[in-house]
Amino acid sequence: MNQTSSKPRAKAAPTPHRTPLWVLVLACVAAASLSFVAMAVLFGHSASITSDGSSNPMLVGTRSATTRVWPTDTPDPAALTFPRIGATTLKQLLDEHAPIELLDNSSDSEYAAAHIPIAVHFQLSDLLLRQGELDAGRPVILYCNCTAEQVSISFGRELQARGFSDVRALKGGLKAWQAGGYPTASGPK
Repeated sequence: MNQTSSKPRAKAAPTPHRTPLWVLVLACVAAASLSFVAMAVLFGHSASITSDGSSNPMLVGTRSATTRVWPTDTPDPAALTFPRIGATTLKQLLDEHAPIELLDNSSDSEYAAAHIPIAVHFQLSDLLLRQGELDAGRPVILYCNCTAEQVSISFGRELQARGFSDVRALKGGLKAWQAGGYPTASGPK
């Protein structure tokens, strides 16, 4: 007679599920972006900005504070279209050594071919690692090589979601700058 043991078998402990690190990082970035958007909605939008024709900064009041902004070619940055600045206005700001962040969002090869001399080459893919290099209190002006500013607008919306309040795209991009006869430089970063 073959008897089997009636001892209960020990159940194996369940193995914990491990979430990949990249999923956790992505979730944190998404949560941070959403929290900035929620704060903007809850605590007030930017007030209307109108240019007085000068290149001096203007004080603009919001529900929570008064901030310094630069004249713009777009009358209202809270409008559905992304705020833009013209090449002439940008040139005036640069000539006056205005405290702005000027970012070139083009590819490495486009940047090497031509860029505005003081611009920092900064792509959207760099944002997670290099955001600390930017001053959120300064106006940020973005440009790329596309005349419709698609790359700059995508980058600008991401900066806005991360708490940058005064972000503009160069109207017409680098081509508009060059068409105005303004100087460019060439060479890698």
